[in-house]
Parts: sequence; C-alpha cells; structure tokens
Amino acid sequence: MSGAAGGKAVFIERVIGPRLAVVLVLTPLAGCSGASSGVSNPTADWKQIEIPQAGSMRIPPSMEVESDEYRTLKEQLTGTSSDTFIAQQAKLSEGSEDIANTYTRILVSCNQRTSDDYPAEEFKPGYYSDDEIAILSDLLEDEMRTQMKASGIDILVWQPVEFVEVNGSPSMHRSYTRAEESDEKTQVDVYAIPHDDKLVRITLSYRAGDTEDWEDDLDLALGTLEIV
Repeated sequence: MSGAAGGKAVFIERVIGPRLAVVLVLTPLAGCSGASSGVSNPTADWKQIEIPQAGSMRIPPSMEVESDEYRTLKEQLTGTSSDTFIAQQAKLSEGSEDIANTYTRILVSCNQRTSDDYPAEEFKPGYYSDDEIAILSDLLEDEMRTQMKASGIDILVWQPVEFVEVNGSPSMHRSYTRAEESDEKTQVDVYAIPHDDKLVRITLSYRAGDTEDWEDDLDLALGTLEIV
C-alpha cells in the first residue's frame, strides 16, 4: 500500500471504528448544510429529542424514539446489544400493522477518544484533493463491501465519498444502496461529524420505494442536529 493510501487507511480506522460498530450502525441522503432558510420553519412543530452523548435534534410526527421495551425485546431475540440511539417509524415499538409496509431509521452513535483523533480540519470540504478523496472512497468502499458481504448484505450502488457541512459542522458523507432479503432496496447515508473529543456518526436510511415519504423529512431532521 502506498504512503498516501496508508495514511487514508489510518483515517478510515478512526472514522469507521470497529467492525461490529459498522454492522450495528449500517442498518443512510445527499450532502446537507442544514434546514432550509425560508420564511417558515417546517420543523418548528416537530418533537425535540435528546441524544445521549451527542446532543439533540428534531424528528417528524411520523417517527418515534425506540422504546426501552422494544430495544430489550430486540436484544433478546438477536442476542446482541448496542448503545446506538435509534429513531424509527412511529408506532413500530407498539407493533402496529399500519407501519409494517415501510421502513426508516435515524441512528446515532459516538466514538470518544481525544481531540487529536478527530481533527475537524480533516473533515472540511477542500482539505483533501480530488485524487486523495478518490483513494479514500475506494478504500472505504472495499472495506464496506467486505464487511457487509460477511453479513449477507450486498451493496448495489456506492456513491463517491464527499466532505460536506451539516448544520455548520464539517463532515464526511458516504452514501449507498443496499439489497435486502425481501428484494427491497434500502437507501443509506452516513455522516461522520467530529466534535471536540468525539466522532458523532449519523446514519439515515429508508426503503428506496418509500423515497417520497422519508427523504425530505430525514434531510430536514439532519439539519436540526445540534452536537454538544
């Protein structure tokens, strides 16, 4: 591996984290700079939710925070556990059949180390050259395909990595479409956002067939994110 590629590999390790974390989190939209600046605020009446270790954001009435009871049941069924924060389609926790034919998630997780591990400068648009971003994108794609293949998931479409701002914060954005066992396709967008001594990872996902139902709302929700 060349020196440039090796350096990017170190960056990937810091940003992506352990393999298990990737599997748990990847169950995410184009680059966003925040909510629209029109006269009215479409998220004003949305519920403000607190995200442990990360901050807060607003979610639309069509979504809810995963209940403790639902999380416990899921952990018992799968034999796994995670501290990833999850928002999902409303009424899922109560097992409503009304939402069984759709899918969306907002997942938030944090890696906490030192401020030197996640220098915000390295996440700013324009910090890397186009060639360096291409190397990073290829390495990430190879890593992601390998990890997801091990879990029986195929990536159908991979979009080149880009560095964008999310509500004023620099971030690394990767986007892809994955296949599901049910022959459905899921759109996934992941934003890695450095903040002081932690890296906040926001994963947005929805069934590709439900784009009209979820894409705009997830975009707006991302724009309300406030990291503390």
